Amino acid sequence: MKHTLDTQLWVPQTREEVFPFFCDAYNLERITPPELNFHILTPRPIDMREGATIHYRLRLWGMPFGWETLITCWEPPHRFVDEQVAGPFGRWVHRHEFVPTGRGTLIYDHVDYVLPLSPLGDLFHPLVRRQLLRIFRHRHQVMHSMYRPDGFTESPILIDMSPAQPKLPKPGEPESPPVTTQADGWHIKLLYDAACPFCRREIHWIKRRDKTNILALEDISAPEFDAGRYGLDYETVDGAIHAILPDGSIITGMEVFRRLYATIGLGWLLAPTGWPGLRRLFDWGYKVFARNRVRLGGAVGRRCDDATCETGS
Repeated sequence: MKHTLDTQLWVPQTREEVFPFFCDAYNLERITPPELNFHILTPRPIDMREGATIHYRLRLWGMPFGWETLITCWEPPHRFVDEQVAGPFGRWVHRHEFVPTGRGTLIYDHVDYVLPLSPLGDLFHPLVRRQLLRIFRHRHQVMHSMYRPDGFTESPILIDMSPAQPKLPKPGEPESPPVTTQADGWHIKLLYDAACPFCRREIHWIKRRDKTNILALEDISAPEFDAGRYGLDYETVDGAIHAILPDGSIITGMEVFRRLYATIGLGWLLAPTGWPGLRRLFDWGYKVFARNRVRLGGAVGRRCDDATCETGS
């Protein structure tokens, strides 16, 4: 069975400032938890390019493993992809994306992996998953200390939260303008579709429970809405709900509702949607709803055209 892992970390530097760190493969030793005894065996200097191979040695649960990686994509400073050629996984493909936000860079990691001896090996997936999350949390904490030495005590990272896939600018294209925040200090900005009756009713319900005004709203159906200022295109934003966090991070899908309800103190209502075994089901169900939301709203008469469904921004 194929599994996926998505993470993102925002840093205030430009991607031209961040990407060189990844050009030195030996920096992997700096950002890997020490208990893994991770060491690179390939002699210095390593020429990072498409087709480069790197050999590692590490220890998992007390067992030593060798790992050989092939760089299958190298497009500085935009992205690179490494794939396991030999190692402990049946398959491992790790895509790294560096996306400008106007105020810094979002570092995305997307991993497709298959456990050895699958499907029998999938019985151990919960254990493997916990270890992978531990590795990425450590990696982000180290990078946070490197790039955010400004008094922040908690790394603004999103792990295993299906991050949005922004429209990546091509070389030579202008980058998106900065994402601006409101003076009153919102905690989450929701990009919602006022043309969707269900969405408007939901937003109206949530807004009534936002007692401290920490929710900001932006209607994607408004003529003046510009998805490009968030590094996205309209088709992407229209396909699923998105939200912006104060550090410029972007989340999408069911994770928006989980984070939104938690922000207004009602996280317990949606907690089951994030439970192992149920998360995939709810995430899939939301995708089906999102594709058909306007038609479904009209079919059941949820026009919501009266003033009681108006929301402020």
